[in-house]
Amino acid sequence: MTLPDLQAPHTAARHAALVDVFGSDLVTAEATLSGVESGEQAARALLADPVHRPTAILAHSDLLAVGVMQAAESLGLRVPEDLSVTGFDGVDLPWWPTPLTTVAQPGSDKGARAARLVRDGLAGEPGRDVVLQAHLVVGATTAPPAV
Repeated sequence: MTLPDLQAPHTAARHAALVDVFGSDLVTAEATLSGVESGEQAARALLADPVHRPTAILAHSDLLAVGVMQAAESLGLRVPEDLSVTGFDGVDLPWWPTPLTTVAQPGSDKGARAARLVRDGLAGEPGRDVVLQAHLVVGATTAPPAV
């Protein structure tokens, strides 16, 4: 099992938040890209051992989450009955049949603030951190763990 690249600031922040909530024994797998195929590969690593198989996977993007669900299905696992899956981003997935549980980012606000930061930087103003509020969108891909 490889750890995610914690040098990337957004990855480090997301990982730190997960450790804060779930503890330091959190099991992770690295997805080399943020697409469906990478999510499927990372999920296969996490789901390979049926004895220590997780009951939930939190993906760093919605597309990775779709790959996780594809891997689960290929292993005969049902989402959410056997495995809960949550994504991150809140992107529209009209081609995916199941409404995804995700942490949605404010995409329009994120783009507008990024543009203002670039404009300000070009005007010689110093860079600054901006914190945006995300929110949970509960879809049909999560459930309490089976007992």
